[in-house]
Amino acid sequence: MVVSGDLTLGGASKLTVDLSAVGNPDASESFWTVQHAWTIVEGTSNMGGESFAEIVGGTFAAGVFSTSLGSGDAAGDVLLLYSPIPKPSTLALMVGLAMVGFVRRRR
Repeated sequence: MVVSGDLTLGGASKLTVDLSAVGNPDASESFWTVQHAWTIVEGTSNMGGESFAEIVGGTFAAGVFSTSLGSGDAAGDVLLLYSPIPKPSTLALMVGLAMVGFVRRRR
């Protein structure tokens, strides 16, 4: 969607993104293992906030969708963001490395 002029969001304004009909992002596909951002509304400015957004069906085992407002040159844009959820083995590895770093630093 392209908006010519100011975009005022907030209050009674509501943008609903329904992802319930989308297939489940599969963590075995490399595309879904990194963060992504898509511009879903392009505008010149946003006079409101980002509390207008509702994501339906946006949480999957592989990751989570959310919305955000653009900044700088993209201040009027609304972005759809995807953040992968780390696999338990990856999370355990990160915690283990952090603990090794902490122990080394204390010595």
